Parts: sequence; structure tokens; C-alpha cells
Amino acid sequence: MNDDYIEYIVHPTEKLSIYWNDFFKKNPSLSAFAQSAREIISGENHKTQIFNDSEIKELKKRIINSCCITISN
Repeated sequence: MNDDYIEYIVHPTEKLSIYWNDFFKKNPSLSAFAQSAREIISGENHKTQIFNDSEIKELKKRIINSCCITISN
């Protein structure tokens, strides 16, 4: 639940893209976790369906509510 990462998912910019690509190259162990968060927040299709639809909706709500950014649906 990193505001900067959520901002990158919701409002991507070239600067954020460069930063996060570099970050995950240096921290590959966090990449899978971050990808799951991206899928939940963005609504992308999940490669592995580990959560049902109501769980995804609740996780997204909890992530969004914990951040300090504005998201328009």
C-alpha cells in the first residue's frame, strides 16, 4: 500500500514508469506482489484467480481507502 505505486497504477506517467521499472529490477522479490496489487486496482484479468470477485472488490476498496490519491471510476 504505497501511495506512489498506487499513483503509478492509476495515473501513470513516464517518470513514474521509469522509477518503478528501475525499482522492480532492483527488488525482484516484490514484483509478484506488486503485479497482484496492479491487477486488483486496475481491474486487469488475473493470471491466477486466487480471489473471487467479492474479495477483489473488498481488497481494492481497502487499498484505495488507505491511500492519499484521488481515483475516478
